[in-house]
Amino acid sequence: MDKGLDDAAIEARPESTAELIAEIEQQLLKAVHAECGPSWHQWLDAAWRHTRTTIQTLVQNIDEMSWADEDGQELYRETVQLPLCRGLLQSAQRQMSGPPLNNLCASPFHTWVEWLSAQLAIEQATLLERLESCLGVDIRSLQRWLQGKPIKKSFWPLRKKVEACVDRALSERQVELSTGWLIVAITLQNIPTVLRVAISQSLQYSPPSLDDVINSFAQREAQWAFHGIRKKAIPLIIEIEELFASTAAHADTIQLNLQQLQQLIRQGTEQEQAQLQYQHDWLSARLAAFTRPHSEAVTLYLRAVEQAWWRKGANQKALLTEALLFAVGAGEQRVAKHFWDKTFLLGINHWPKRPFDEQQRRSLALAFEYRFQPLKAHDRVPPALEMAVLEGPFRVTSEALEAPNRKVKYADGRTRRTPLMQAVMMGTLDDVKALLERGGDPNDYIPESGEGPISYAMRRACDQKDPAIMNHLLSAGLTVETVNRHASTKKETPMKWAIEMADATAVEQLLQLGAQTEISCGYQASALCYAMALFHHSKRPETAFAIEQEFYVNGKTRGDAYDAKEGVAVDVDLPSRRLSMLKMMQSPHYRDLFQATREYYSRPLEDRRQVIEVLLKHGANPNRRYRVQPEHIAEWTPTLFAAEIGDLALFKLLLSYGGDAALPLIPSNSPLQTYDALWIAIDHDRREIVQYLTQRV
Repeated sequence: MDKGLDDAAIEARPESTAELIAEIEQQLLKAVHAECGPSWHQWLDAAWRHTRTTIQTLVQNIDEMSWADEDGQELYRETVQLPLCRGLLQSAQRQMSGPPLNNLCASPFHTWVEWLSAQLAIEQATLLERLESCLGVDIRSLQRWLQGKPIKKSFWPLRKKVEACVDRALSERQVELSTGWLIVAITLQNIPTVLRVAISQSLQYSPPSLDDVINSFAQREAQWAFHGIRKKAIPLIIEIEELFASTAAHADTIQLNLQQLQQLIRQGTEQEQAQLQYQHDWLSARLAAFTRPHSEAVTLYLRAVEQAWWRKGANQKALLTEALLFAVGAGEQRVAKHFWDKTFLLGINHWPKRPFDEQQRRSLALAFEYRFQPLKAHDRVPPALEMAVLEGPFRVTSEALEAPNRKVKYADGRTRRTPLMQAVMMGTLDDVKALLERGGDPNDYIPESGEGPISYAMRRACDQKDPAIMNHLLSAGLTVETVNRHASTKKETPMKWAIEMADATAVEQLLQLGAQTEISCGYQASALCYAMALFHHSKRPETAFAIEQEFYVNGKTRGDAYDAKEGVAVDVDLPSRRLSMLKMMQSPHYRDLFQATREYYSRPLEDRRQVIEVLLKHGANPNRRYRVQPEHIAEWTPTLFAAEIGDLALFKLLLSYGGDAALPLIPSNSPLQTYDALWIAIDHDRREIVQYLTQRV
């Protein structure tokens, strides 16, 4: 993995470094699973995600100057480095019984030898003889390691060597534990002794919270806030920021102030210049966005981002987000992909990295137009609100009949629809039939949005409970590409709408037309997963709604066009915007409206069940693995979720189509504890499921 790690460190692949890191993570986890088994794999998976998030949070909030000096380095060691190392060891010890941690830190290899010889009930000398043979080293090397000298030789892979050493005296799980702890011992022995001693001494102390750590560094940062040239530069920066409230009116003044700021920066020390130059370039980029060719602004944004990258604390998020939005709005796709990748590296977008596809770009373009008013995005995106004024009832014109597939511009060209699409949206079934008879293409679509006659028809059927046009189009010769095409920034498919409406007949027709069941559906892993989630909504509406609302408000669900139209571009900004929505929804007036909307879109439970049965009949996988959140360890399946829902008829239905009740939700460290469907049913007090499974066994 060395080449990949080197490339990641220098960001040799500027548009895909996040994917490279994810690939390295998976390679490492796979290797650890093969060598050390599922317990170490599970521990490392959770431990690394926690470590990665901690590092990203620190970098998002701490300016480099607060830990640049000797005192800052010591504070970093005490509040970040030691607690992270200690936490990793302690969490490993909790999950996999191993050698005493204090001894392991003091004498790693010696402690491991003592521990393993006790497991084998043999003398240490006997174990050393075996290690000499299995590792292919002489006794003098082993003696040096026992004395604490670094273990410079690589013995990877280790499992076969440990197996040969224990000579079938331990179980497979014990061999896996021993291999994992040997790797830990070798790692510890190869780090500086002073650090090992510090880790050992810190084992008894409670670590500070992440907020406390950030506050400690913030206090140090404040000490330098108005020293040197910063004393004059910061008020000037604040003044420039305020002038951007009306860029057109103050462009000349902003330019003069930027020139004054640059003169100040040139008078500063090398450290002061590094602290302030990126802010000058950032503000210059923003001015250029409104007053000069877009290429100049993009160059300045690139320069500012690189100067601030991984160094400038909280300012990085605002700078990177602004640079990303401008690159998208200016149509600079390569640069936008570069910035998009960095949002995941920094952690302001949640892992795993989402593809920078057309729908994502359109969503960001909406946020660009909010942030950079009155500029318009390079990509064609709909306005925040499209208004249509009709002089009378909708009617199909002779021009429309002559060219039913001509793409007509609306809202000053920001949206496009064909006469057939317009009729689907606003006309009658007879209008649609007339346009189809004159050559209207039901498989046509708008490239920039993915919208077509079927997407408009499905949305009309769902929102207006008017399925007539949808039903007609489903028998009008739709292609496989059409029934699987994503539309809008939400990436909605016809299957998603059919499931949402609980229309089993429409689901059946779509499947017969070639709709796929195992592609993502409504941000769920598959069509069946989405249908199960909606069944849960109908079965236990208040519980399901409370969970969904919590996820939504906390920014755990993906941003949508409504977020983008208010300027929200990255995941960490979602909670603040959505919390204000929640407060509005909880007011008496909006609460009643929101409840009425929920009731309008609810569907009968039995209709939901029929949809699931149709999906299963057409081969939907009842054992499809998925995680509710990427950071979760638990891997659900529709069958396991049915055990939580507690509907016995649904649970039996999934089993009848191959659902496996014995699949574990999470790996188990003990054969006596299996996190299967029975465990889930017991944990959620689903007594009918429990009774059925116990009697079934």
